[in-house]
Amino acid sequence: MQCYANNLVNDEQTFRFQKTISLQEIKCRRTKITREFALVPGYDAYFSFSRSKHGYSGVAVYVRLPLNPISAEEGITGHDLNHATFEPSSSIETHAMQLDAEGRCVILEFDLFVLMCIYFPNDASEERRSFKMDYHRCVEERTRHFLNQGKNVIIAGDVNAMHKEIDCCDPKKNMKEWGITQFQDLPGRQWLDQFLAPKGPMIDLSRRYHPTRQGMFTYCSDDLFYFLQGWNTKIDARASNYGKYFVLNVAQLGSKLTLFPNSTGTRIDYVLASQGLEPWFKYSDIQAEYRGSDHCPVYADFYDTIEITNADGSTKKVDIRDHLTSDILDDKSQIAAKNFDEFSNKQKKLSSFFSSKRSIDIDGSVQNQSASIPQSNTPMPLESPLTGNSSDTSSSSQPVKSKSISNVSTSSISQSRKKFKPTIAKPTTPPNQKAISAFFTPSSAKKQSASQVSNDGSEPASSVQQTDENEDEEFVDIELLIKQHQQTVQAGNQWNALFTPRRLIPNCNVHKEPCKEFVVNKKGPNHGRRFYLCSRPVGPQGEADSMEYRCNYFIWQTEFDKKRSDTK
Repeated sequence: MQCYANNLVNDEQTFRFQKTISLQEIKCRRTKITREFALVPGYDAYFSFSRSKHGYSGVAVYVRLPLNPISAEEGITGHDLNHATFEPSSSIETHAMQLDAEGRCVILEFDLFVLMCIYFPNDASEERRSFKMDYHRCVEERTRHFLNQGKNVIIAGDVNAMHKEIDCCDPKKNMKEWGITQFQDLPGRQWLDQFLAPKGPMIDLSRRYHPTRQGMFTYCSDDLFYFLQGWNTKIDARASNYGKYFVLNVAQLGSKLTLFPNSTGTRIDYVLASQGLEPWFKYSDIQAEYRGSDHCPVYADFYDTIEITNADGSTKKVDIRDHLTSDILDDKSQIAAKNFDEFSNKQKKLSSFFSSKRSIDIDGSVQNQSASIPQSNTPMPLESPLTGNSSDTSSSSQPVKSKSISNVSTSSISQSRKKFKPTIAKPTTPPNQKAISAFFTPSSAKKQSASQVSNDGSEPASSVQQTDENEDEEFVDIELLIKQHQQTVQAGNQWNALFTPRRLIPNCNVHKEPCKEFVVNKKGPNHGRRFYLCSRPVGPQGEADSMEYRCNYFIWQTEFDKKRSDTK
């Protein structure tokens, strides 16, 4: 069995083999969750969303079927469930409701262990540091509460704290930035050191199997800071998973740039397990090759079966799956995505109002063909003002007598009704505008199409008759409308791209490869300006001219365009 922890896993292979997947900082509101993200085939998903700030924080856990937890809850304090057995101590000053308001924790209880998916707060300010430490202490109290009940615990998540100097790419610089003399002088690092073995109850699985590995970083900040000019954009630092890399610190000295090294590679993502699970430990590591996030995944592998020794000295095999399935969990768990109204077919969709079952009855009222109707063998005339042809109707001098609905069989009604046909929205493309692909259509096809139209501009009678016959069976096709709209947008984009001049991209000086374009997003004098950097991933300090890593090439787009115009 594998337990996965990551800020975002965007890979089909991950969902194919893992038993539990814990995601932190999903930064998504419940109303923005798509069906594909919430209902992954073969998995049950459990979510906790931030209630204090939309699009902030948030965690999720995917459990592979047929594994099934005994209980599922969100929040570290148990405040929402009014736990009778756990309550945060008086040393935690932050209110329990406030601690749980940011959607930072999902707790799933299995028979073998309790899985806690947690996104710990950071300490960006003094106010947040107080909140962070209260949250850390509450996590420890809840963990020890489970352990005192005889349960094992697994914590998978972003702790937002480094344990030792080996977990930082440049500890000396980091201590200087924080104004401390010892690496563990920060409260979050002190708490983590006391929480982990040998001082605490939890085992850091990655360090258990790689105690001295250097550069095992799980997070690399991709921010490109321009301190004097106030820039903020992104660079590709995750490609090399190297923590110590260049950050451009720009001083506006004409066109000159001053480069300063910056160290941001850290190990702050963990899979922690209590010591009672030690016989199940198999392996743990990070997966730096996975892209799609500034964090890389951390996983822990557990044995599927182990042998345990009984009191009489005999041994027996124990299968981990026998301790991870349960039928106790209430199917109405509020945090399970399968029970969300929007995914459990409880909410009506817009397309349901255009269902093919809606039809017009003889007297003009809208009925549903699936309604319960008393059966009768009395036939109904096939010709009526609604079902007969227009010519037959106009020539008939005898009005058709309506019959009671109770005397008509269901099959007769279905033949005598004319189905409701709303007006289908037409594409907004001008009638005379052609798509680019129309110019590449073979002339033979155009002639064949034109031959179907008569000389006087009218369509053949057989075509008109076939259209009239199909109109009664035509309904609004939402998917067709969407497809037509997409084709219209695509055609417009093709025309726009055809008349948009292509912008030339400069090549860097070292690799002679096309650069990557960036835009200044932060407000300031350079907001909206474009510039070019080498497209290679950022590498270690002192290797800026290496063929493997990014070189120091930089140029404003305006300067590049000016140079091109001067050379013409």
